[in-house]
Amino acid sequence: MFEASSEKALASIADEQKSIAGIEAGIPAIQHQREEALVEGDHKAVNVADAKLAQIRQDVDRRNERIGLLHKKATEAVERETAKALDAVATGANGLREAGEKLIRTEYAKHAAALASTLGRIAAIEQGIAEANVRLSRAGRPLVPSPNQVRCLPSAVLERIERRRVGIGNPEHPFHGRASIGQIDTSKAIVHGTGDSVDVWMEVDVVTKERRPAFVPESLTTSVVLPSIEPDATAANFWDRDAARRHSAAALASLGL
Repeated sequence: MFEASSEKALASIADEQKSIAGIEAGIPAIQHQREEALVEGDHKAVNVADAKLAQIRQDVDRRNERIGLLHKKATEAVERETAKALDAVATGANGLREAGEKLIRTEYAKHAAALASTLGRIAAIEQGIAEANVRLSRAGRPLVPSPNQVRCLPSAVLERIERRRVGIGNPEHPFHGRASIGQIDTSKAIVHGTGDSVDVWMEVDVVTKERRPAFVPESLTTSVVLPSIEPDATAANFWDRDAARRHSAAALASLGL
């Protein structure tokens, strides 16, 4: 049974097409022989020519039929190869899923309860500050900032090195102010005092500085994702601010505040 890969099927198609072209190239000569025999009245030669042409047509038809079947096989092979590649992708992804599930059941589960408790205590503190700020705001007093601000990304100065082409008149040129362009060869500069020759244009590394502004994320009480050991179809793994208010008094008491 012919089980072709897409490359094998396409190669077979190319071979058949080449064979057909070679076979059909002999048709004009046979047709000319037939015409000459017909003019001479040589019916035996005409029959031979007719038989040859019929054989050629039969051979070409059979080869074209095979090409059609090979096209179908090539299409099926491509589909099989694509499916095999996708199966490999799915297998790899399922392997990652299984590794993630194992990690959740072991490491994550051990720390989830403690982390949930910590987030609850932080939310209670946030609620206490929010309630205090209501009274401070009414009295025109400055508000107390959220402790969550410690999670902000501080501002910083970032350095980046760029490769630049600079001339002798550019302060970034290593011989700027220490050499003058030559009078004969203007591509060279003469260093003062030593007479050494250096390039007027040079490739140099230039350090540029860019200030990154501080970034302050949303408050923990608005979008904290609480860890959950069990699946939760109700999406209750997101911190409920109203629930935090209900339990804030008890949580604050547990903190000794």
